[in-house]
Amino acid sequence: MPRPFRAETRRVVTALLHRYPRTVACTVIGSVADGTWVSDSDIDLVWLCRGRRRHDWFDIPDLGARHPVQIVAFNLKQVREHIRQHSPMAHAIQVGISLYDPEGLQRQLQSVSLGPPKRAWIEKTYDFMSVRHVWGVESYEHECQTHRRFCRKSERCHCRVSDVLVRAVLNLLRLLLILHGHMPTTKAHVRRIYPAVVRGCRLRQAVDLALALHHEDRFITIPEAREVMHLGRWVRKQLRQKLGRPHQDSATA
Repeated sequence: MPRPFRAETRRVVTALLHRYPRTVACTVIGSVADGTWVSDSDIDLVWLCRGRRRHDWFDIPDLGARHPVQIVAFNLKQVREHIRQHSPMAHAIQVGISLYDPEGLQRQLQSVSLGPPKRAWIEKTYDFMSVRHVWGVESYEHECQTHRRFCRKSERCHCRVSDVLVRAVLNLLRLLLILHGHMPTTKAHVRRIYPAVVRGCRLRQAVDLALALHHEDRFITIPEAREVMHLGRWVRKQLRQKLGRPHQDSATA
């Protein structure tokens, strides 16, 4: 575990084990695990627990941590499904840093030969993220209406678009990269491989912007959202050519 992240991770894992003694495993994934982290990187922690979680399971105190810890919670059934589908999450856990694994779950996963994600996972993710993209587009359109009514003659604009738009577009872009034979498990990996698929100066600038916005984890401005929308339209067009229309589009057609 890289030294700058040890104290924060230890605090959160200790809190999880104290609150949930039926915890099965804790594994760090993402940039901290693969060595592409920067000084302000988040810590992505996969937490596997038996049984039901409390409704406030995510309310783990950060204890003044410099590096926010993003907890990704699974039960055994969910992890087994990720492995069965060869999902990017299964790939990430397989090469992650194990912090707590008394039953040897990660050792078992490391013995599994993972290939490209199964078609069922691809189609489910496509449908799921397409719905999220619609939500992001609706947020953008709503803020544009507000902007036209109240901000055009004002010196300051307070319109803010939901970051759901950024997250949906980036996840759809990851799906497109997977269909081109890549397996992006971190933002750094996406940044490294997307030029092989994404052409054009404006589109590439939009990818860089979306990655930066995702890292900052905040609402986005109208001009920023406009560029993410441009990228989203292009990605959706590419995915439709490869996968057809998502199910919710077909249902409303």
